[in-house]
Amino acid sequence: MRLLPGIAFLILLAAAVNAVSIDSGVLTELQDSNEVSVIVMLEEDASLADVLIEKEHEFGEMNGFSGTVSRESLGNLLNNVDVAGIQLNKPVSILMTQGAPLINATQAWALTLNGTNITGRGETVCVIDTGIDYNHTSLGGSWGSRVLSGYNYCANDACSQESGDPYDNHGHGTHVAGIIASNDSTNRGIAPDANLIAIKALNSAGSGTDDDVIAGINWCIANATAYNISVISMSIGSGSSTGYCDSSESAYSTAINSAVAKNISVVIASGNDASNTSISVPGCIENATTVGAVYDADIGAYGSDSTTFADKITYYTNRNSRLDFLAPGSRITSTLATVEGGGFGNKHGTSMATPMVSGAFALLHQYKKLDNGTILNPSQIENTFRLTGVNVSDSRTGLNFTRISAYAAIRSIDTFRPLLTMLSPLNATYNTTNISLSYSASDNIAIDACTFTNTTGSTETLFGCSNTTFLAAENQQNNITLSINDSNGNTNSSQIFFFVDTALPLLSVFQPQ
Repeated sequence: MRLLPGIAFLILLAAAVNAVSIDSGVLTELQDSNEVSVIVMLEEDASLADVLIEKEHEFGEMNGFSGTVSRESLGNLLNNVDVAGIQLNKPVSILMTQGAPLINATQAWALTLNGTNITGRGETVCVIDTGIDYNHTSLGGSWGSRVLSGYNYCANDACSQESGDPYDNHGHGTHVAGIIASNDSTNRGIAPDANLIAIKALNSAGSGTDDDVIAGINWCIANATAYNISVISMSIGSGSSTGYCDSSESAYSTAINSAVAKNISVVIASGNDASNTSISVPGCIENATTVGAVYDADIGAYGSDSTTFADKITYYTNRNSRLDFLAPGSRITSTLATVEGGGFGNKHGTSMATPMVSGAFALLHQYKKLDNGTILNPSQIENTFRLTGVNVSDSRTGLNFTRISAYAAIRSIDTFRPLLTMLSPLNATYNTTNISLSYSASDNIAIDACTFTNTTGSTETLFGCSNTTFLAAENQQNNITLSINDSNGNTNSSQIFFFVDTALPLLSVFQPQ
């Protein structure tokens, strides 16, 4: 890269005065333009007020800001001891190209715990995209109903204005939101009772810049407690990296790490460039959960895939060893924004696979809170899905990946004991040794075995967990134990003491003689 003399001088100045990390893209842009949009990272103990430059966005969670710099103001930043790094504010865009049964979400919905179905109720997913058509009947029908709040960082096509109304004027974000949380009876999202936050960081063409996306991440972090945000879903990207990109994308890295530190999973699309070696930015951040797409059925020839079948990785999915999960992403039916005609329609891409995983994460969060009050951290969530998912071998790369299974993940973390009610015998005295054993047993997952131990210590398996009769010891106290095990090894038992008296009563007749 040939640098203009003034630019070269700035680099030498930075090296001599202050060890500021600077993105080479900033210098390249300044060769052809008088100004460039940048993201500035400050030292940990520095104050935003100490850097005298007009700021577009201030990132409190990551101690940085975005703004426009000239060659002169860039020189000032390079000489400022409070500045740690300067990155190019790059453009980002949506990643475009019936998965609930394949990832077993429908089985998860049927689970109940403490009288509540596992549908994402009480969880909130923050969608950073083109906004959400919150008036769609399957997404609440009005602002504040299920789309609880949000912000618009891209209120005009130049993304130079902001507003409090993140209404979708493109359609991509609404389709993503429906995959997560549509409550339509036919086209249900993965977590149909979850709530949503709409962050509009992209314009009506599906384009935007890094700083608006990062501002959106910071909004979700700052408001996580108020709205119970447990997942950030981002079906966006630009560029690519063959390895983790934290060093070259430190602004994204800092923002995503801040979210993860507060138990918020950040789920990001891997990209649709059909790469066997790279992942799109910011999905290449190490602490991001990166998602690629599989087919959910044989849909015939599709793109460069001459054959398709369930769990085949789509031709367009970017993948390398850093890819975390797979989920269905082709011909996914979901909500359409008014700008697209409303109702429902199909889209494809890793953009569609990503909200599948986001919704499944919300289900796992809800289940564990109901199970024992535990809040899982992002690493625990990832490990659970990785250990319980379906192994998918990729012939193009020779690598193995994990396609998520929501139901299997939930089953694996179940610690809830089966419910057991003993109906007979009771703690009483019986005049017969033929005793009826009657009980009611249920479990939120599945009952695996029922066993009965009698007074002598002999144990019998009750096949089908059916009621039975047994022979009790006569003229003495009996002690029996009924035990119920579920499929995850959780046990409940009931112990009953009762007396059997079969002796005939003594009868003496005094009158008549």
